[in-house]
Amino acid sequence: MKFICYIFLLIIILTTRHTFAEPINHDEEAPKTYYQILGVEQSASFGNIRSAFKKGALKHHPDRNKGQEQEANKRMQLISEAYKVLSDSERRNEYDSQQQSNALMQVFSRCCAGSMSLFNIFSCRK
Repeated sequence: MKFICYIFLLIIILTTRHTFAEPINHDEEAPKTYYQILGVEQSASFGNIRSAFKKGALKHHPDRNKGQEQEANKRMQLISEAYKVLSDSERRNEYDSQQQSNALMQVFSRCCAGSMSLFNIFSCRK
C-alpha cells in the first residue's frame, strides 16, 4: 500500500519546477518564507514589498550594525533574495506555486508515515 504513497510523491516531485532555492536559514530564528523575511502578507502589493525591503535594508545593513557585520550581512542577503523574487511578478507566481506544492508534500508525508492503507490516504486529518 505504500506504493500508492510513492507514486503520489513522485507525481508531485515531477510536476513542480524547482528553479528557486529555499531561503537559507542560518539560525533557528530565521523565517522560512520570503514573505516572512520581508514581514508582508502574501497578498501584499508591489509597493508594500518595496517599502518593506527598504525598511529591512536600512535596519539590517552591515554598516549600521557595527560589531555584528556577519549576522547583518546574512540577514541582508536573505532580504535581497526575497525582494528579488517577490518584486518580479513571474518569479513570484512561480514561488507561490512552489510553496503550495511544498505544503501538499508536508501533509502527504504526515499521512504516509507508519503503516499505510488505501483509505488512510484520503482520510488524513493531521
